[in-house]
Amino acid sequence: MTTVWKIEFGRLAGVVAAALLSAMLTGFWALSFLAGLTLYIIWHLRQMRRLERWLSSGGSLSTAPDAGGVWEQLVNQVHRLNQRNRRRKKRLSDIVNRFHRSTEAMPDAAVVLRDGGVIEWSNRAARDLLGVRNPQDHGQRIGNLLREPSFRDYLTRGDFDEPLDITSPVDPELELNLRIVGYGDGQYLLMARDISSLRRIEAIRRDFVANVSHELRTPLTVVTGYLESFDGEELPEHVREGVGAIDRQSRRMLSIVEDLLTLSKLEMEPVEPAAAEMVRVDELLVGLVRDAEAFSGEQVHRIELDATPEFGLRGIASELSSAFGNLITNAVRHTPAGTRIRVSWHVDGERGRVAVRDEGQGIGPKHLPRLTERFYRVDTSRSRARGGTGLGLSVVKHALTRNGGELDIDSTPGRGSTFSCVFPAERLVTLGQAAPVLADRSADPDGARHSANP
Repeated sequence: MTTVWKIEFGRLAGVVAAALLSAMLTGFWALSFLAGLTLYIIWHLRQMRRLERWLSSGGSLSTAPDAGGVWEQLVNQVHRLNQRNRRRKKRLSDIVNRFHRSTEAMPDAAVVLRDGGVIEWSNRAARDLLGVRNPQDHGQRIGNLLREPSFRDYLTRGDFDEPLDITSPVDPELELNLRIVGYGDGQYLLMARDISSLRRIEAIRRDFVANVSHELRTPLTVVTGYLESFDGEELPEHVREGVGAIDRQSRRMLSIVEDLLTLSKLEMEPVEPAAAEMVRVDELLVGLVRDAEAFSGEQVHRIELDATPEFGLRGIASELSSAFGNLITNAVRHTPAGTRIRVSWHVDGERGRVAVRDEGQGIGPKHLPRLTERFYRVDTSRSRARGGTGLGLSVVKHALTRNGGELDIDSTPGRGSTFSCVFPAERLVTLGQAAPVLADRSADPDGARHSANP
């Protein structure tokens, strides 16, 4: 038993002894013990009242009540607990202050939001980039200050996996990249970065590529035109070989220039919803398959087409043709002669899918994330030998993005590849019931390259 409890039991024993003595002298036993118990309780209530006043006044040790026993021990424990809490609070306050100072020094805007998009805190850059003032706008909804329609839709969806680019509400010359990250319980951190310089650099690069490609196309066209005028039979053999090499390389360069110009056009031209039209995908694929069969030539690829005529797409026909055509041509270019290539157009659930399946060598998993990069090749020597420019899939990606689609690649080494153009439900157009379009040139015993059953 500790000393404080010995003191407390001593007090209780003293009260009992006094009550017993009073009862023996007066003969009122019950009244004497009741009076002693009442006095004991009143004393403790008084100590509780003193403790409550002390805590209300701040709990300073200099003003602590002096009661001895258990109450003195309680006062000491409460004081030590207060001291620990103060030290913890000071540490947390230092951490918060350091966080505020560090975020204030950031060039990126930072806004702390609670559930519902209500602003709790913001840094200085948020005022300069987003117009969110600290602390005047605390308690406001971020959607009331940033009225960009795309941002309001972004908040409504609640899907913050991808960032969002918007124009700064403070300065229309600034373009911002926004990202919202969730943390804690209903807490969010909105970060905004000024990407105006990056966009200007990208614009300069696009202009440079477009201008250089345009300037190169004219002399290359002249060179290839003059080469076609040479009669190979009249030239010496060594000259004929040189002319052939020049012709091949000129045509390859011209193909690269054409792809670069196509990419520049896709990047630089704004997406105009009014330019979208109803595209019959089945008919578009029939023409592209015929072109691919002609491109295959002596390699005699078996190109099969299975396209439903019940659905079409709303988009820009030339861009969709470029995307689908590149995928089919790539399959012909990178698939061994005589193998089968399957082209299909179907609607699965709420999404439309144009798929090109080949029986080539397949692509390793490490290459898949980089396939749509410009000039990226899985096998450089093989791609160049077959006339590849390394730009086809970049063209496909940009064309699909402009038409609301995305590219899905499924490939296994040794088992071929499937390149799919996937379109959301809002891009689908119902055309009515009809027999599916089927095409397979291998089914024609007379050597016809294409047969259709519309």
